[in-house]
Amino acid sequence: MHDLNAFIDGVENVISAHATGEPGGYRRNQSAGGPATAYGVADAIHLLYSINRMPRLTSERQALIARIQAFQDPETGLFPGDGHHFIHGMAFCAGALELLDTGLLFPPKGMAPFATRDGVRELMESIDWITNPWGGSHRGSGIYGAMVLSGAAPAGWQEWYFEWLEENQDTGTGLWRRGALPGQATGSAPIFHHLVGTFHYLFNYDYARRRLNHANRLVDTCLSLHEEGQLPEMGVGGEGWNEIDFLYLVRSLIKRTPHRADEMQHLLHNIGGKFAGYLARVDMSDGAYDDLHSLFATVSALAVVQEGVPGLVKTDRPLRLVLDRKPFL
Repeated sequence: MHDLNAFIDGVENVISAHATGEPGGYRRNQSAGGPATAYGVADAIHLLYSINRMPRLTSERQALIARIQAFQDPETGLFPGDGHHFIHGMAFCAGALELLDTGLLFPPKGMAPFATRDGVRELMESIDWITNPWGGSHRGSGIYGAMVLSGAAPAGWQEWYFEWLEENQDTGTGLWRRGALPGQATGSAPIFHHLVGTFHYLFNYDYARRRLNHANRLVDTCLSLHEEGQLPEMGVGGEGWNEIDFLYLVRSLIKRTPHRADEMQHLLHNIGGKFAGYLARVDMSDGAYDDLHSLFATVSALAVVQEGVPGLVKTDRPLRLVLDRKPFL
């Protein structure tokens, strides 16, 4: 067992250090200084929810709500992407409001181009599935959270979305997208990029409680890549994105199919244990985490490990995975 209470206390201190001093205000990067940012506030909300320390006082919760809502454009109903596509910003900020049991202040008019069957298919086709499947998945998966959480999705929209995915899933590997993978397309990104791109669509399937086609093939792909040394080293530092993407994918597949479940559980235990051990040794007082967004990824991965391998991660309050509540991170 790894005792992560000191790490979680450190996370809470890091969040406080990113506060701007105005009610509900947080910046994403402490070193940047300046006023609150959309991602700073949204990341603080996601982190407080994840470590099970969301404010209980109505006044504090309302300050967070007011601050994140203030970033919504009253004309378009969109949120800024802060370096990401606006679909990413929409999904992430609407998700933060979902964690606070509330919604948007203004109608999401800017999402109208994606509210038809043709519109969502055009978006999915526009993604660079060959050379940038991981980055492209922020739009391809984010459109689901953005539409569903904002209330912009009309009746039948979810079926159109999953229809496209199921038409384009690779039947041999379980990955997205068929025809874009290494060996299928010239200049294709490393296979791990396609794997963690696929993770982003999997959490939408989980949120929708929808059956996943070719789940057994996806299990085989995960284990084969591990056995062949095609996965990056995980659990030894970094920003946490590799860990949350891969470990969530493994845990989701364990829940979905008994196929090679013992091997998948062993993989989750080994990588998760290494990751928890690393975090137990991190000195949170030395500015180890300046970026709240990366810290959120790290805490999310730890939540997957705590739930997926009971007894491995000790915290006084159980961690909560935001993907159990809403799609997108």
